[in-house]
Amino acid sequence: LKQDSLPFIEPAADSPQHPQRILDRLESPGSTPGILLTGPGGVGKTRTCLEVSRRAQDAGWRVLHIVPGESLVVAKELRDLVLHGRSPTLLVFDYLDQLAHLDLGVIRHHLLPGAQERGMRVALLANARPALFRRANHERDALFERIKIDLTGIAPKIIDRILETLAPNAMAQIGRDQATRFSGTRPIIAMFIAREMERHANQGTLAKLSLAQV
Repeated sequence: LKQDSLPFIEPAADSPQHPQRILDRLESPGSTPGILLTGPGGVGKTRTCLEVSRRAQDAGWRVLHIVPGESLVVAKELRDLVLHGRSPTLLVFDYLDQLAHLDLGVIRHHLLPGAQERGMRVALLANARPALFRRANHERDALFERIKIDLTGIAPKIIDRILETLAPNAMAQIGRDQATRFSGTRPIIAMFIAREMERHANQGTLAKLSLAQV
């Protein structure tokens, strides 16, 4: 999902889900501390977070990523880590719905006020699937403004880029139209299928596959 491996297809420049618009919003004084990107799996929530992070780093922010599956990071430890410095800091929570151990109250009532006292800018960026919102959470809703990721109009461009980057030999063998049909309509799924098609293309077995088998 990195820019040098799979170039990012940007939404319209004025779209609220454009990475630069998200960063502008996070940099705006007096706004809600964070933005929470929502949408079903495979619509580009994580990739959008990475693109915002890249722009933030280029603008001089310190960017810290909190992801599921690593050693548990509790909010108090996070507070101490962030407040150890003075650089503007962006905290990125990948799949907030899987970080059940994280106490958002500590972030809201201790980390952010502590940063404000030090004259630090701290912003929050997270992504989550819609299931997160089945339960009310006052702290979450106080910290984050929601933005829904919608790929209407740009999904075909993203899938074209995936095929061109990850499956050039497969497209040469079976054609763009057939490769596009195999790939489906969800970019993250298309990425896995493109890699598999390219593997079969390099082994000389792609032409023998049916759509059902792929």
